[in-house]
Amino acid sequence: MMDAVTIIVAAISIVVANWVVSYFVTKNAIKNALIEDRRFQRKVEKARAAAAQADR
Repeated sequence: MMDAVTIIVAAISIVVANWVVSYFVTKNAIKNALIEDRRFQRKVEKARAAAAQADR
């Protein structure tokens, strides 16, 4: 009986650990994507400003 309990506990802990890791990986990926997006937006704004300057 103890073996079954040990297996169940191990399975649950693996699932929980997997969920925690994937949560942090996803959170980090989203954060990095947002940072990249902000950098890209700044580049776009600079390019627009330069284009507006050239039009004058």
